[in-house]
Amino acid sequence: MSKARLLPPCGYQGGKRKISRAIAAELMRGSAGRVYDFCTGSGAVSLSLIEAGLPAHSLTLVDSGPWGQFWQMLLSDRLDLDLMQATANELQAMDPLKVAAWLQGLAWTWQPPEHWLWLQAGTFGRLPVWWDGSRWRCGSHSCQRSYHAAGHWSAPDGSRAAPTLASPARIMQRIGAARSALDGAQALHCAVEAVTVERGSVVYVDPDYQGTPGYSASLPLEELLPTWLEAGCDVYCSEQTVRLEPHEVIEMGQRQASGLRGVSKRQDSEKLLIWRAQ
Repeated sequence: MSKARLLPPCGYQGGKRKISRAIAAELMRGSAGRVYDFCTGSGAVSLSLIEAGLPAHSLTLVDSGPWGQFWQMLLSDRLDLDLMQATANELQAMDPLKVAAWLQGLAWTWQPPEHWLWLQAGTFGRLPVWWDGSRWRCGSHSCQRSYHAAGHWSAPDGSRAAPTLASPARIMQRIGAARSALDGAQALHCAVEAVTVERGSVVYVDPDYQGTPGYSASLPLEELLPTWLEAGCDVYCSEQTVRLEPHEVIEMGQRQASGLRGVSKRQDSEKLLIWRAQ
């Protein structure tokens, strides 16, 4: 019997779940030590690296946003999973209109990761949810306007629309599986530029695509690339607009995005840019 695939807790705009195994396979070709997953987000690539055979103790997840705090607290056993399970049980049985109202209420005040994840899971269009200093925002919009009761846990019969939220029970199952699989991995909630990489490591970075709205921080990628290369690291990047010419570009297939009404929209192709250590 094949093992169930390791999946991120919930959907996330810009997440690499559909191509994470292909990315992990390329990273494993160059991996001789530690692998850094910068801008980890929902963790699709990190989880696929574990599936591909990377020892968890050789993996570092880094994210400056709410996902970074989530992973750091989960892997240090400081995330209150009992609270999350109790919340999941309540949400699973709750009327969709009440779920949407509850999520909208959360958006007005700062929330710990145990509640933030439900905001992220429930956002309309899977846009990133981030704290702007006074309220939660969904992409570039106010979070209070970003939840749709009709989506709930499953699409209505006959509807082509994708569900807004994954099942709370499924989210908790994925969190438990990720915690077990990543046991021994390091998770850092900080800016990428604050991390000093080990010499000879493999660096993977998944920055926000230019022109996409609503990430809470930008990454000075072109300033960091020379530093990583000088440290003897091979660098892999899922971005198409870096001015520094890569040594190699691998086509990863077409990037797919679901329309808000369930219609698939074909976007630019996914590319993996590679710079080899000097």
